[in-house]
Amino acid sequence: MKMHCPVCGEIYKNDDVVLLDEGNGTTHRKCYNKNSEQIKDVGSYREITNKYDFFESVRTP
Repeated sequence: MKMHCPVCGEIYKNDDVVLLDEGNGTTHRKCYNKNSEQIKDVGSYREITNKYDFFESVRTP
């Protein structure tokens, strides 16, 4: 299963910098235009998906 950015629609690459918001949604850092207080975590797509168990189905090696 591949995830994509809800703003630009691009499929995430492992080294893309993404933000995890308080609703556990991801967005490219470059695409994010909401309140920064809603950000839970920042990192590469690979780092974020490997860090949180709820992303188990989309993890890449």
